Amino acid sequence: MTVTDDIIMSNATLVNNTTETNKTPAINYADFGKGRYSPLMEDCYRVMVKYLKLDEAHANKLAKLIGTDFGQAMQQAEVNGKVSKPSKDGKINLSESGKLKGLTATNPLSLKHALQWIDEANTHGVSIGLTKWQLNEALTEWVTDMAPVSK
Repeated sequence: MTVTDDIIMSNATLVNNTTETNKTPAINYADFGKGRYSPLMEDCYRVMVKYLKLDEAHANKLAKLIGTDFGQAMQQAEVNGKVSKPSKDGKINLSESGKLKGLTATNPLSLKHALQWIDEANTHGVSIGLTKWQLNEALTEWVTDMAPVSK
């Protein structure tokens, strides 16, 4: 290999004497990891893409903002935990509940509240198929003014 070949090959991988350029893996916007609030973020993302028709990048960013605000708030919450009595095979169940009162609503937490209602609307007698969900002016402005989403 010559010096010129080395320069040309600097952004490629040599495999079995053939060259393949390195490709950036596709971004999976629906992956929120395995954290405590990952299911909450996944659910918010699903509702925003399905009902609010947001693009995946903005829905991902908003879902992460919701998870962040929710997690930060819940750090201050009073938490109760219970352990069940063991079953016949010695297995137990754990449960946890937390509550925080008097918190000032942030845009992400207000959006989470709206998403809960949208997702449960069908059980409240609202036809999901006929309803056009839209953010109000303040939330629309907030989403629009967010830093540009890089893909």
